[in-house]
Amino acid sequence: MPATLPYLILALLLSACTQSPAAESNRMTAPDEAASPSRPLVVTELFTSEGCSSCPPADALLAELSEREGVIALSFHVDYWNYLGWSDPYSQEVFSERQRAYARILDGRVYTPELVVNGEVGLVGSNRRLVEAAIGKARETSVALEIGLEMHVQGDVVTANVSIEDVPSDAVLHLALVERSTNQDVQRGENRGRSLSHTNVVRVFETFAAVPGSHPMNLPEDLSPSNASVVAYVQDGEVGLVLGGAIAAL
Repeated sequence: MPATLPYLILALLLSACTQSPAAESNRMTAPDEAASPSRPLVVTELFTSEGCSSCPPADALLAELSEREGVIALSFHVDYWNYLGWSDPYSQEVFSERQRAYARILDGRVYTPELVVNGEVGLVGSNRRLVEAAIGKARETSVALEIGLEMHVQGDVVTANVSIEDVPSDAVLHLALVERSTNQDVQRGENRGRSLSHTNVVRVFETFAAVPGSHPMNLPEDLSPSNASVVAYVQDGEVGLVLGGAIAAL
């Protein structure tokens, strides 16, 4: 009996060695497998204005959001503040109309700075606590629709090649040509004397049927391709739930 004891100990040690790598492998791969499904992407739309003194903090928060993985941050400059002495050079009436369309299905209010998260909720864009909560909820409930986006630039024409499948019949595809970063010295109005920074300012915004295809857009003369990106996102209706999105630099 004493002579066989070393062999028994050796067998037990070998058994432990052969089992531990597999167990370790299971512990390492399980988290990866849990994270492997496509994570819902969150689209945030900030309605802002250089004529609004309460907007710069929201612009700064949007810049932070734009750096986060899984978040697409867009800045829509509205035109209804322009009468106060400063005409926001990035403002467009169509952006004000888009915000009003959201108001009709959300809380009925039109104000700046308003951040709309995934087309589901509108809130004060400078309120970090509310913004973080809304993004967290959107990550849990949003649909993870995959969109393929490839860009081609020839002269002043930007062509977005979009691949998309399995979308609702009433879904639409939005394409936003954005200026990634810009600064503006404001001469008049509520922000007079301030130098304002903006992120992902929407310069061109077009809507199409949510089907695969190629969509040309004209690049604004004052927008350098090196500072531009295109965002493609699908909504269940013009201002409905965001189903998915993608962003690509030119």
